[in-house]
Amino acid sequence: MIMTSRTPLAECDFNMHKSNSTYFSDLDIARQHHLAFLLRRTFFESGNLIQLAEAYRNGAIKHLGTPNGVVASSSRKSAASEIFSIMLGAVSCHFHREIPPYARFEIWTRLLSWDQKWMYTVSHFVQPGTAKPAKGDGQQTDQEKERLRRAVYATSIGRMVMKRGRLTVPPELVLQAAGLLPARPADGDSEDLGGKISDADYGGANTKIGGKTPSWQDCEAKRLEGLHYARMFTELGDLANAFDGDQENILGKFADLLAW
Repeated sequence: MIMTSRTPLAECDFNMHKSNSTYFSDLDIARQHHLAFLLRRTFFESGNLIQLAEAYRNGAIKHLGTPNGVVASSSRKSAASEIFSIMLGAVSCHFHREIPPYARFEIWTRLLSWDQKWMYTVSHFVQPGTAKPAKGDGQQTDQEKERLRRAVYATSIGRMVMKRGRLTVPPELVLQAAGLLPARPADGDSEDLGGKISDADYGGANTKIGGKTPSWQDCEAKRLEGLHYARMFTELGDLANAFDGDQENILGKFADLLAW
């Protein structure tokens, strides 16, 4: 999903380029556009998700397990009466090049990976017109890879959790309900997804890549490729343990205007 925007003067800092803090409001909008389109069937035709969530809650789908904080709801309400929501759990951004005032830019957002609890997206702030039609066999030359790398202003990764009421719904079920994942083969096994799914067929994917519908193996290979980056991002959550509350070595204390 591509979102186009500009850098107004009000979003520039004293260095006269787009302020680092403003990237995150743009990312919120880009992610909403991306997920609203990607999961539109889940939002507006949520019967499949309701059935899958009920099956998961009632124990009919046992092979996903309950590790990584995925828990069943203690509520007695049915999944059909609970609201499906997506919540941002973490976001990080790496800044590569400045975006000058009034400059136009694009935000390219795509699904990076998922595990049993979290869905990960990656967004790139890039110069407009960066993408060009592929030539020949579609393989990128080293020069083309370098051109694309130099066109990136910033890169961000975010992770979201899907909820139906108090139930955390595994992303795989959400993607299947949205018609984005092919049927998993009977012997299909996934890393970090709690084991095999052999007693359910959730239907085929409707998405075509390069003129063909990707197989479950194609999707799983891309998921694992993105999971490599997602794991490194997730490990940053342990930084909360680095806060030691040391009162003796504080350099100073100040307040902004709202705290006076």
